[in-house]
Amino acid sequence: MPAHAQLTESEPNNDFATANFLPADTVLSGVTCAAPETDYLYIVPPSDGVMRIITSISANTPSPIPNDLLIQVISDEIHHYGDGIPLVGANGVPITDTSTWTCIAADTVFFVVHNSTMFNGYCYTYEVRYEMTAPHFSADVEPNNSLAEAVELPHATDVEGHLGFITDPAYGGSDIYDYYRIVPLEDGVLRVIVESENTGVLVNPVNMHLEEFNAQTFEVGLNSVPLADTLYWTCLRADTFHLRFAMPTFTDCGISYRLRYDILPGLFTTEQEPNNSIAEAVVLPLGTDQEGHLGFLLGPLNTDWYDYYHIVLPDNGDLRVIIGSENAGTVSNTVNLSLEGVYEQPIDMGVNGALFTDTLYWNCLTPGSYHLKFAMPTATDCGITYRMRCDLLAPVYANDPEPNGDPQAVPATMGVPVDGHLQHGWLTSDNNDYFRVVKSDTGHFRIVSEAYSLQAAAQQLNLEIADHTWTPIANFTALMGSNGIVLTDTSTILNAPVDTLYIRVSMQPGACGAYRLWFTTVSTVGIAEAEQAPLLEVFPNPTDGHVRISWPEVGEGTLELHDATGRVVLQRNVRADARSIELDLSGLSLGTYACMVRNTDTRHWARIVRK
Repeated sequence: MPAHAQLTESEPNNDFATANFLPADTVLSGVTCAAPETDYLYIVPPSDGVMRIITSISANTPSPIPNDLLIQVISDEIHHYGDGIPLVGANGVPITDTSTWTCIAADTVFFVVHNSTMFNGYCYTYEVRYEMTAPHFSADVEPNNSLAEAVELPHATDVEGHLGFITDPAYGGSDIYDYYRIVPLEDGVLRVIVESENTGVLVNPVNMHLEEFNAQTFEVGLNSVPLADTLYWTCLRADTFHLRFAMPTFTDCGISYRLRYDILPGLFTTEQEPNNSIAEAVVLPLGTDQEGHLGFLLGPLNTDWYDYYHIVLPDNGDLRVIIGSENAGTVSNTVNLSLEGVYEQPIDMGVNGALFTDTLYWNCLTPGSYHLKFAMPTATDCGITYRMRCDLLAPVYANDPEPNGDPQAVPATMGVPVDGHLQHGWLTSDNNDYFRVVKSDTGHFRIVSEAYSLQAAAQQLNLEIADHTWTPIANFTALMGSNGIVLTDTSTILNAPVDTLYIRVSMQPGACGAYRLWFTTVSTVGIAEAEQAPLLEVFPNPTDGHVRISWPEVGEGTLELHDATGRVVLQRNVRADARSIELDLSGLSLGTYACMVRNTDTRHWARIVRK
């Protein structure tokens, strides 16, 4: 052997108690003759790693018996790691040999040089030394083999460790677990980057658990070459968690590793917690961005399934919620947003950390306090971040004075518009609006209406007119646009009495909307009276839709088309230099209509038949 420090065995050294200590980088010489005779040595390796025992042995016989001499590696009187059968030279000529053990921990280890020959007079002269090859990465702080012993791992900090050195607990080893405690600085995706290696040649993965129940595996590099792997847990919140390394079986050994963790945050910051109930609802001012997280934590430990917000609406209107959301998952899913826990709508969320924006509406709300609740649809979803903003979209028209039921009819003035809202609020009794107007001139009574609803289906505005005794004199159904689109219509009572008239405004149950009305008195030139005015030229007449109407000079004025009840169904402005107009009447019902073109001084009329 090359030059090393030299020691000679010291007798007695035939048991654990009398074992000779063999320092590192030292050659110990000895002789074993009596059969069976055993020499005990012990070492304390400076590190975990691969141990090689280098021997130089000769026998005083020309033909050494195979397997006569064993080098045993033992932890105590019961457990031993394995046997080595070194080569032995004959006739006193030593042969150098090496035995290797791959999973030795930095702990007390015994060598036993055992002469098992059954023939007296056989002696073995030996020299022995050992050397250690440390793993690629250094050892972790021990003990850290249980939750109580977990070592704190700072954010974005490398830590190195060993796992599974000394093959099996039955052989004296118990380091099959390493525990770490982490405290993420914020909610997000936990990313663990781990490099690992062992001296073996067979692929064998290692398990990493988060809080004991959520396990992932990573591959270990072979032949002492580190292999890097990255693990992700997608639903972690800013709280204390534990990572546990675990050897998959008790037959694996000798892994060294380096790991670090960091948190990949969501797009948006977290909201004020707790806000998991109505009592804890966070005040959300209108027009203000609010960011939040939902469903962070992990698996069955998760309690953050709800976020509550409190909003105050100062007036009637439509609540608009614009919300952008994302999660780290790959499967598209929805989150539910409900108003007062009842009126629920789904929100599509972005996947793979990409933002998706959605807009929700709750129509026809009245002033007051409301609560918005976010809810995860199932307990398997997690890790959503969001930003939202709430706005109140005021109706196109102002609200009417309330109350305005039949005894409290709101006074109106001829020619001055009145505005109103109908059926705002879910439990509202505001199904009717009443107005009172004094018609002091003779002539027709005309109501021009502009109205819309927020429903997708077509709606109608109901107008009921009564005299001063509340005796009904006319009913009209005026056009009402859907989806917030305003439609204009005209309703006329021919030769209405000079009287105080009451107008009841209503719409279908379950709908809501807003309107503007004008009350006017018009000249008594209508269908009956129009026959005394000069005629218009109409071609073709009867018509299935398209028609051309011509007249002599009348100056700037209007063209009106009345149905049989006197209701204006079409109205156009006429330029001063115009002498004709083309109309499409295909949208009108079949029947007879009175057409008038007039200005302040002149009127022309014709009867048009829609066939």
